[in-house]
Amino acid sequence: MLIGTRRTRVIAGSFAASTVLLVSAAWAELAGGDARMEHPVREITTAERELLQTAEQMLVQSCMQQQGFRYWPVDRHPIPEYREFPYVVDDVNWARTYGYGAELERRMKEMDASSPNKKYVAALTPDRRRQWLQTYHGSGSGWLKAKLPRGGVLSHSDAGCASKAQRLLYQDLQGWYQARESAIDRKGLKQDRVVADDRFAASTEQWARCMRRSGHAYTSPADIREALEKTSLRTEPKQQVTLAVAEAVCAEESGLARTSRKLDRHYAEVLAGQYRADTDLKLRLEREALPRAQEMVRQATDSGLSPERSPSSSP
Repeated sequence: MLIGTRRTRVIAGSFAASTVLLVSAAWAELAGGDARMEHPVREITTAERELLQTAEQMLVQSCMQQQGFRYWPVDRHPIPEYREFPYVVDDVNWARTYGYGAELERRMKEMDASSPNKKYVAALTPDRRRQWLQTYHGSGSGWLKAKLPRGGVLSHSDAGCASKAQRLLYQDLQGWYQARESAIDRKGLKQDRVVADDRFAASTEQWARCMRRSGHAYTSPADIREALEKTSLRTEPKQQVTLAVAEAVCAEESGLARTSRKLDRHYAEVLAGQYRADTDLKLRLEREALPRAQEMVRQATDSGLSPERSPSSSP
């Protein structure tokens, strides 16, 4: 089963210097805009989320280059085929093509190994490498803190370029950090509750019966994940495809796919209500940031700067 990770897109390449000039000018301009929204009405779209990512990464790039370092903006989803199946593989066509995603994982590792950011940082002297990391992540200044739904508190410097970019884009940096980290943690909590639900367990039993009829003696999708890690199945792509297709077919026939989707929506709503303050704050800050992000990208586009994809990640 594929687990979501952040990957990269290079927004600036040969046009990086021009982008820095535009974004540097935007730092002061965008910081002044603050169109308040009292009641967020919906989640932002995928396209809007990509817009925010693009703008944030442009700001990070500008900040890093102002400090004398190179930086290649990153993207969340460089491989469109990449999928997450937190409960069960439920897409037969995807399973038939990718099995359990071994080839996609291989491609991701290759992309990560060829990351311009990683190669650049690795080539720096030890002292400059330390300075790059401190410039990006921040250190020794104020600290952001986020209280997590599953317990514990995360903290992060508010002084690095990553935090500076988020402050300009979202304005309320501490609020954004709390809202974002809470949302990430709630996703894990939601999945925990889904798999602990008796309805999920009952559907999983039906799924296991279907799998046995197909010649695969697994009691749950989690058992398959363990087998993929610990047995020879890990190195048998054809067997993986056969098994993944059976898993997906049985997910539909047993009702496990339908039950998983229903429970996922249910617990998402429950947790959104339970943590309403964080939920509403994240929506509001995202939607307020959209005009700032749109203006920044518009300036770059009007100046003839066109995005370009490239594998990259931040050390």
